[in-house]
Amino acid sequence: MGRDCFIIAFLAGMVLGCGPKSTPLPPSFDPTAGPVIPAMFAPVYATGHGLPKDPLTAQVALGHKWSESLSGAAAAVGLEVQSDATLQAAQHAAHRAGYPYPVRSISIGWVPAGDYPDELADGISRILRQGDDLGLARVRTLGKDRWVALIAHPTERLEPIRRERRKGTEVAIRTTSLCRWVLVSPSGTMHTGTTPDTAMLDEQGEWWLQVRSLNALVASVPLYVDLATPPAPVIDLPGDSVIGPGDAIDLALELMGDIRQAFGVSGFLTDATLQTLAHYPLKQVLDDSWTLVGGVNRLRGAGFIGGPVTQVHCSAPTVATCLDAMLQEPVHRSALLNHSYRLVGTAAQVRTDGVTLLFNLASQ
Repeated sequence: MGRDCFIIAFLAGMVLGCGPKSTPLPPSFDPTAGPVIPAMFAPVYATGHGLPKDPLTAQVALGHKWSESLSGAAAAVGLEVQSDATLQAAQHAAHRAGYPYPVRSISIGWVPAGDYPDELADGISRILRQGDDLGLARVRTLGKDRWVALIAHPTERLEPIRRERRKGTEVAIRTTSLCRWVLVSPSGTMHTGTTPDTAMLDEQGEWWLQVRSLNALVASVPLYVDLATPPAPVIDLPGDSVIGPGDAIDLALELMGDIRQAFGVSGFLTDATLQTLAHYPLKQVLDDSWTLVGGVNRLRGAGFIGGPVTQVHCSAPTVATCLDAMLQEPVHRSALLNHSYRLVGTAAQVRTDGVTLLFNLASQ
């Protein structure tokens, strides 16, 4: 019946495995029948567990906590992401499918249409821990079955939240235990509180809600006020590769302009002094000795005293994924979208495994 091959990507590394088919299929199973695909879009952040309607997927998922919304995200990755299927792409797919928790790992592979994915099934059994959610789907393309498995580990339970809202309504933020929440408006204003709580949504556009417990990130999701959920992130992911610091800086400024334009904010103006002042704090970031207080004080000492100043930074495989990660962190997102910041200076380090960016932001 052939062989199956799967790439399993973890936060800590990557494993490649191939193995012979060995698992017998039910006699009633028709390998020529197309897969039953879970819903790839849902209007509410919520989780439900059960068994897939697709019989072959149900056989692989048996005994695990199969999540319907996370599986919708897996199906979207299988159909929409032709290459470079990253955790970031899976996370955005999870948002559209209504799954609110962080995606921890992704596994993708191909088998002949209707074959049982032995290697994937074995890998899932090895990886899954108690309390993990499994998102699992198969899609048929190019005459083969493409299997996608997503794994998440919710640390708290967030009560269901409707993703699309009307301006002037409140969102209820409730968890199983006490958590802190941060909500960033489309103009970059941050609102904070502790659960259970409510927050007013008084601006049109994309908001961002992050919920944290004492020890972990619970959820980080967009909310759309008087706006339909977009089919893709603001910038294309994973984005282009770069060949050096100058290339990385140019691309970062271009993408930051695209982000601010999408939110109706004027782009940054590059400031030569802020550019020069970005090199030392970048070194501190790389040395793990950077602090925001120290960075701000250094900018103040250099003469930027007429308005707000800040420093933000990120590290990721590409410039685009770096900026995307910043947009999912409330403090960084607030800075990138705040119209009070007009000037920018940037420093970058480019490595074989990714890029680190630091931005000085000032009003004048």
